[in-house]
Amino acid sequence: MKRLEKRESNQPSSSRVYSGEDGQQYQYDRGADYRPKRPEGRLFIFDPNTITPEGWQQLGLREKTIKTILNFVSKGGRFRKPIDLKRIYGLFPDEYERLAPFIHIETPA
Repeated sequence: MKRLEKRESNQPSSSRVYSGEDGQQYQYDRGADYRPKRPEGRLFIFDPNTITPEGWQQLGLREKTIKTILNFVSKGGRFRKPIDLKRIYGLFPDEYERLAPFIHIETPA
């Protein structure tokens, strides 16, 4: 932690201010470019309508995102085009770009 100082840049960031035991204020600063590390996955061709939770994990998605996708599918949601996966809340654009070439959706007969 560092002592609370006046912010000089106008860049947005997530800051939290804490008071120490000595009465001084300290600031925890997480810059705008901060992003939690995500697991890298193994890429393979998949159908987002039929893939298992384990398959999503192998692709490197986070648990929260996997739950969101599974909830969507369990409620009757369907991915008709690969770009439909982009609408999933919590799926980052760079994750979609990484997965897009491997999405293969089976068309119903």
